Amino acid sequence: MFEPVLVGSVRPSPRVRIDFDSVPLGTVRADVFVSYARVVALVRDGLQVFAAGGFTLTDFEPPLGIPVSYHAEVFDSSGASLGVTGSSTVVVWGELGYGWFSDPLNPSSAVEVPLGGDFGVALERSTPMQRHVVSGRTVFLAGSRGLLEGIDLFAKTDTLAQADKLRDVLAQPFLLVRTHPRSLLPPLLYVALSQTAEVDADVQWGGERIDWPLVGDEMTRTNTPVAVPAVSYQTYMNAYPTYADAVYVTYLDAMKNPPEA
Repeated sequence: MFEPVLVGSVRPSPRVRIDFDSVPLGTVRADVFVSYARVVALVRDGLQVFAAGGFTLTDFEPPLGIPVSYHAEVFDSSGASLGVTGSSTVVVWGELGYGWFSDPLNPSSAVEVPLGGDFGVALERSTPMQRHVVSGRTVFLAGSRGLLEGIDLFAKTDTLAQADKLRDVLAQPFLLVRTHPRSLLPPLLYVALSQTAEVDADVQWGGERIDWPLVGDEMTRTNTPVAVPAVSYQTYMNAYPTYADAVYVTYLDAMKNPPEA
C-alpha cells in the first residue's frame, strides 16, 4: 500500500500539493479524493488524472484548521480498478477572524480579508412546505431542508490593493469562502452573491479601509475543472524557451517545481 506525500502551504493561498511518487505497475489513471469532517469528495481536477509512473495534484481549496486527508483510486488502461491507496492527513493553517475569498475556478484569485463582527453568526435554512386541510385535519407536506440562505458575509479590506483583489473576486457571482473552524459555517462555503456592496470607511479622508456588507446563499459544490490554471503552460515556456533550457529530469519533477510566474 502506498500513500500520498502532502505538501501544505498557506501562501500565496491555502493549498495542498498531493504527490504520488509511486503507483502500482500498470497504473494509467487515478481519481483523487479529499476527506474532512463527514465529507468525502473528489478533488477539483482530480478525476481520471494521468498517473503512469506517479503524479502530483494540487488542491487549491482545502478546509482550514481541521484535519484533511487525501487518497486515490488507481486504474489500468482498460479502466479496471487496481485498488485504493493509503491516506495521508494534513492541517492547513487558518487565522481566527480572517477569511479567504476566491473564485474556485481561478485559484490565483484568492484573497485573505478581516471579517466583521456579524460574519456568519446567524445561520438560516428553510424547508418547503404545503399546508392542507383534509376532513377537518390540518396536515403539512414537507420537502428536504435546504442549504444556508441570507448568510451575512461582512468583510473588510485594510488596503486599496487588497480591496482591488477582493473586487476582482466579487466580479464573479459564485465564490468560495473559507474560515477558521471556530466559525459555525461549513469549512468550505460555496455561495452565490446576487448583490455586492462596498462602503467607504475612511478612504475619502486619506485612509484605505473599505467595508463589504455582503450577503450570499449557500450552493452545492460542483466538480467543474479549474478554468484559469495557477501555473500555465506559457509560464514554463517563458522560463524555458527550449527543451534544452529546462532543468527538469522528468515530467513529474516539472509539475512539483514550477517556475515563478
